[in-house]
Amino acid sequence: MLALVRIVHAVAAALLVSAAATPLAAQGLAGRFVRDAAASDDVQAAIERAVAEMSFVTRGIGRSRLKATNQPPADVRFALPPDSIVVHYAGQPELRARRDGSPREWRNAAGEPFRARVTMVNAPDGGVTVRQVFEAEDGRRENAWRLDAAGSTLTLDVTVSSPRLPQPLRYRHIFRSAAR
Repeated sequence: MLALVRIVHAVAAALLVSAAATPLAAQGLAGRFVRDAAASDDVQAAIERAVAEMSFVTRGIGRSRLKATNQPPADVRFALPPDSIVVHYAGQPELRARRDGSPREWRNAAGEPFRARVTMVNAPDGGVTVRQVFEAEDGRRENAWRLDAAGSTLTLDVTVSSPRLPQPLRYRHIFRSAAR
């Protein structure tokens, strides 16, 4: 009987840890979201603003590098294992990172190394925010994913900065839940 009580306590503790690791608001983040192109920013126009003050020679290089690494995804999938967040853009390898912000070494599609960190917090309005930070030798990208309280709209605010850019690249994408 005592062994059964211990098992029940162990299962209850595991369920509590699992619930704490995936807050109720964040559970709506698990799944597929489709980009709403009409509601999203024009990334090409944002790139042009970011490189506008560069010299003629460096502007073309900056523009092509930013275009290569800031292609709007058609959709994105999130998975929430107990201690990590998995983000998967269509046609690219998934990125799995711990939720606690500890860095993870990774390589982009071109094979260039970078560090990735991910944190997740509940918002006061009942939504959830996932912040991804990617740092490489030549710059930094921050993705702030914000799921509304209803779980139907996912907003991605992107900021790319580099010592070579006169101003950061900033744009926003809006995604809608594919489950609704």
